[in-house]
This record gives sequence, C-alpha cells and structure tokens, in this order.
Amino acid sequence: MQELRANTEVIVTFGPFLDVGDGFTPQIDITLGGNEAELMKHGVTGVVDISSATWAAITDCRGYYSLTLTTGFIDTEGMLTVIVQDDSDTLPMKQEYMVLSEAAYDSKYLPKDGGFIDVNIKTIGQTGTSETETDNLEGALSSANVIDAAGDWNTVTPDAAGVAPTTGAIATGVWDSLQSAHTTADTMGAMATELALIDTATMRGTDNAPTTGNIATGIWDSLQSDHVTADTMGAMATELALIDTA
Repeated sequence: MQELRANTEVIVTFGPFLDVGDGFTPQIDITLGGNEAELMKHGVTGVVDISSATWAAITDCRGYYSLTLTTGFIDTEGMLTVIVQDDSDTLPMKQEYMVLSEAAYDSKYLPKDGGFIDVNIKTIGQTGTSETETDNLEGALSSANVIDAAGDWNTVTPDAAGVAPTTGAIATGVWDSLQSAHTTADTMGAMATELALIDTATMRGTDNAPTTGNIATGIWDSLQSDHVTADTMGAMATELALIDTA
C-alpha cells in the first residue's frame, strides 16, 4: 500500500484498467469525466467527487494512468480509498492509500545519510517546547545525574535536588537510620530493631562471656548425680565411674 504525505499534492499511478468483456485487454481511453470517480477519506461516510482531477494515460504502459491528488483530497490522515468505475466499459478499479501526518511521512521518507529516523521529543517537565541541539534529552538527563558524562546510566538515584548520593552518604543513611523508623513486620529493619532490644547482659550472665577455664571447670566439676538422663554422655560417664576397676 502506497503511503502519502498529508496536505501535500502528489501524482499517483492508477490501474490497470481492463476490458469489461474479456477481463484482460488494457483500456487506454478511460476518462474520469465519463465514469464514476470518487474517493473516500478515513472516518468519513460520504464520498468526494474527483471527476475534475488531473488524469492522464501513462505512455507505453497501457491500462495505467496518472492521477493528481491535490491537498484537498489528502487532508485527512488514515485510509484513503479511490474508486474509478464504469461497468459498461471497464472492470471496476479501486486503490487504497495510507495518508500519514506530515511529520511521520518526513521522518520515514526524507533522505537520511546517517541512517537514523528523526524523533522529536519534548523538554522534560514541559509541554510546549521542542528539543534542540543545545537543549536535548541527553543534556537534561545529564544535568539530573541520570546519566554520566560518558552517556552511561548512573547506578544511583538522584535525591530531590537532582544530586546523586555518594557511597558515604548511602552508608550514613543506612547505619544512622533510627531504629524506631523500621517497625514493619517481617522486614530486616524490624528484626534489627528487635535484636537491639535484647538484654545481652542477661543472656551472657553477670560475668559476661565465660572463659575457657570456666567452661572446663563447669564440665569436669559437675556432679555425676546431676547427669542420669538415659542415653546421654553424662549418664555414660556416671556409669563408667561406678565400675570397680579393682
């Protein structure tokens, strides 16, 4: 399907027109004035008469014609259907075109040696200003610290003033955050808050962490009579002590 630029006069090729009798002989004498000739614009139920449009047979290409579509014929973006028919002379001919907005057509079809399609964007935070070479998206993102000088994405999020925090500021924000600010159930912050409330002196006793000597004394000076639970190492040691080695 041929694409047309809205509001821009263009000459299109129309055909082939074939004889209504045999269905294959090219018709070389078709005129718009003597036939039913109209077009239908996108979203419009009525038709537009084109019988007065410029129309000419293409030399050495029998059955094909050049049709000039003026700006008034292609002023509506979307599907455009052109019909030329006279069932007493030729088979009905219908061709469809897609009318693109001027900006969309230019972006797609104007020569671009660099191979890029033009994309015009709006200034961030504004609604009516187009970007320019000196006021572009890359510059806006760079000034907001979203990308660095090399054009790469920053791995940190800017603060309210648009300044990317340092690693030191991040660490301070984490470790100096008040415990009372983290009470949501099942989160690491809540768990840390709960751990901080544990009385470690009670857990360790008044002497704090025991020494290796205290541990050894606690084991070897423990009374045998305190360890009589069946199938335990303490019970086995008690039984061994009762053996008459003599």
